[in-house]
Amino acid sequence: MGLLDRFERRPSVKSSLFRLTEQGKEKLQTFSGDTTSRILMALETDGSLKLSELSSKTGVSGSKLEHLLPLLTRQGLIAIAGEGEAL
Repeated sequence: MGLLDRFERRPSVKSSLFRLTEQGKEKLQTFSGDTTSRILMALETDGSLKLSELSSKTGVSGSKLEHLLPLLTRQGLIAIAGEGEAL
């Protein structure tokens, strides 16, 4: 399987539902009001959210979220709902 095959099998950021992980809950204890903290707080408050919902709740643009959500996922702070831990 090539790199392109693996990339194409990943869910789209725009259509995925994101949730906070235990690691994200720990990070939230140091809430500072920055963009990452606002994203984590929205997921803590509302549970699982789609990109468009996160954008409206945090005031962060959709394009910025498209960049940040995969980074936060790789850092283990958030996850795509239904993957890994039980909801």
